[in-house]
Amino acid sequence: MVKIGTVRLFILVIQNIIVSTQYTCLDVSMLRNVALYQQLNGLIIQKIRTSSLMNCGKECLYQTNCLSLNFNIKTGWCDLNRNVSGVSFPLVSNADVLYTEKSEFQMILLDACKSHSCPNNYKCLLDSGTALCVIFDCGIPPSVVFGNDKRYEETVLGSTAKYSCSGPGVVREDVTLICEQNGHWIGGQCRKISSCLQIKQCEKNYTDGEFWLYPLQYNNTERVKIYCDGLNTTAPTEYVTLIHENRITSPSYKLTRECSYNKNTHESFGEAIFRKIRVNSNLEIDGNDVKFMELLLGNNQKYGTTFDCMGKDCPDIPHGTLNIDTRDTGLMVKPDTNWITYGYMPGTFYINRISNNVIDIKCGGNCGGCTPKSSLVLELDKTTILDISLATEVSC
Repeated sequence: MVKIGTVRLFILVIQNIIVSTQYTCLDVSMLRNVALYQQLNGLIIQKIRTSSLMNCGKECLYQTNCLSLNFNIKTGWCDLNRNVSGVSFPLVSNADVLYTEKSEFQMILLDACKSHSCPNNYKCLLDSGTALCVIFDCGIPPSVVFGNDKRYEETVLGSTAKYSCSGPGVVREDVTLICEQNGHWIGGQCRKISSCLQIKQCEKNYTDGEFWLYPLQYNNTERVKIYCDGLNTTAPTEYVTLIHENRITSPSYKLTRECSYNKNTHESFGEAIFRKIRVNSNLEIDGNDVKFMELLLGNNQKYGTTFDCMGKDCPDIPHGTLNIDTRDTGLMVKPDTNWITYGYMPGTFYINRISNNVIDIKCGGNCGGCTPKSSLVLELDKTTILDISLATEVSC
């Protein structure tokens, strides 16, 4: 703080700001500590246009968080600061500004807000001469995970703070927080990459392969190994690569009489091995996607579903079988997943849930089978930790 004697200060004011007497409206010599031609930067609560230095001082005195002010003696702009100058917050030169502290005005102002005890982030207002405390400020904007280059001008209600998101696996974008009426900063958060489309939007020359994605349902905190297909297109898609065999068999035989069958085929028989399964952003499996299905016999099969036309009362003849195996993918079938029967005279021979990674099912009907009761969804298998080298961590 630059301290200037009363006489010298008065002379300096007359010499240098005579053109701005309309904004001072206060004998500056009444203030004990004033720093002429200097200001405090980076700690502004609010920037307002005032008619005088006195009114600027009032605004600071009425706000709990305000501890000092910058006053532009030419324009009347008033910066209300949340701290005072010091080693950590040095003053910088500005030929049009004077700096002083809140305490300088406490002996000058005499209304009911002079000695208010409003909480932090509140402001004192006069209502028919009575002091009222109203929320006014949100404080310094908080840190945002993966958010850099925080930018804001004010911290009062309605103010905004912007952040640039960056880092390994982070979507390159800006997010904004708003100082809401409740006195809290509310808004977006930096997102980690959760889709193959976002990888494409990184504008890097990534090609189809295994990547680490961060599904939204895990709040961008858990990574999942996903195969991205079609990164050279406008709509790339997500798949889970299956390490172990996932086979579906729907026999081609038809029941002709009691537990007897012939080789007459029905229109949907087939046998297939799925090498990859398509998933959406919620890890819900699209069982009808057959891009990475290896068809061994007959017709395309639906992942998670099997059937036959052999009758439920003939256990020793070929029936529909289904094997799900997600071991070593880092994912498992949701524990609450159940299968139901469908078709004519359906029946289930067994559902062996060895774990939530390995499920073997045998069922059939005449013709009938079994299918998931609801969507077939995967979730994180926290018992399996995959090596980070198994997939690419995207850097935008």
